Amino acid sequence: GADSAPAFPPWLWRGLAAAAVLPLLAFPLACWFAFKVQDQVWVKFTLLAAGALLVAVAGLWAIGAEPSTLVMPLGLPNLPFHLRVDSLSGFFLLLLGLSSAGILIFAAGYLRPDDLSSPGLQCLYLHIFLSSMVLVLVANDAYGFMVFWESMALSSYFLVVSDHER
Repeated sequence: GADSAPAFPPWLWRGLAAAAVLPLLAFPLACWFAFKVQDQVWVKFTLLAAGALLVAVAGLWAIGAEPSTLVMPLGLPNLPFHLRVDSLSGFFLLLLGLSSAGILIFAAGYLRPDDLSSPGLQCLYLHIFLSSMVLVLVANDAYGFMVFWESMALSSYFLVVSDHER
């Protein structure tokens, strides 16, 4: 009817999934191999902050929309990951996206190459952590929730110990 909430659009699902999954799969490899020059830091983190803002937009949209689900073609055979966005997860996606954008801008100045740390390694852990947090918020089954939660926990552990000299 006229007073029903709008649906969560498919293009926003694809954008949210890309913002969460692409850094998780592709960007860490780029960080690992090409994150050696300080000039590249601002470009990479600005693009990732834009991805975080996309997560915030998806969260804002989901707050007033009907719940929507997505089955990802990842996971075990005959056991794919199921994702769901509703008003509650939309609220937390909004918070995560806005705070992550600020964190990524700050991290561009913090992650500098020096003798004690590896910015490529820290970048890898940071982006796996943030992507896993997005996926934890939208997980719709126990299997996906546990996989995303454990990847978040492991990446946060390695993020902390990667810079233990400071």
